[in-house]
Amino acid sequence: AGGGSAEWTHTVSFVCVTQLDMSTDDSQGLVDPQRLPAGLFRVFTALDVLDLSRCDLSGPLPDAIGDLRGLRKLMLGKSKVSGELPGEALGRLTMMETLWLNHCAFVGPVPPQIGNMTRLKSLWLQANAFTGPVPLELSRLRDLEECWIEKNQLSGPLPVFLGSLPKLKQLFVNLNRFDGATAEGRRAMERLGPAGGDL
Repeated sequence: AGGGSAEWTHTVSFVCVTQLDMSTDDSQGLVDPQRLPAGLFRVFTALDVLDLSRCDLSGPLPDAIGDLRGLRKLMLGKSKVSGELPGEALGRLTMMETLWLNHCAFVGPVPPQIGNMTRLKSLWLQANAFTGPVPLELSRLRDLEECWIEKNQLSGPLPVFLGSLPKLKQLFVNLNRFDGATAEGRRAMERLGPAGGDL
C-alpha cells in the first residue's frame, strides 16, 4: 500500500473471491481507515462471506452492499460503521443467514426490509442506538434461531411476536425503552427457557 490507503474501484472484479475476512486489524493499509468504501462491494462481486468486524472503519454502510446478492454472512461487529442502515439495499440480500451489526454506531429505525431475509438464522443488532419499534416484518424470519437487540433505544410494544418464531432459541431485548412487559409477552418469551432470553 506504500503507506497510503488503496482506492477501491470497479475496474477490476474479483469474481472468484467468495470470502473476504478483514476482521481485527487486517484493514490497516488496505483501505482508508476513516471510511468504509462503497467500491469494495463493486470489486468483490461474488462474496458470500464478508467479515469486517473490529476493523477501524467508519462512516455509513453504503447502498452498494445490496449488490452482493449472494451474501450469506455479513459481520461488522465492534467496528465504527455508523448512521442509518440502508433498508432498501439490505432487503435485496435474500440469501443472508448471519447478520451481525452489533456494537457499532448505527442509529435510526431497524429496517423492515430485514424481513426479506427469510433464510436468516442469526441477527445481532445489540449495543447500537436504534430507535422506534421493532418492525412486524421480522415475523417473517421463520428460520431465525437467535436474535439480540438489547442495549438500544427501541421503543413501542414489546415485540412478543419474536417469541413465537418456531426455531428461535435465544432472544434478548432488555435495556431498551419498550412498553411494560405484559402477561402475554412474558408467556411468549417463557417458552425459550431461562437461558433463552431476557426481558
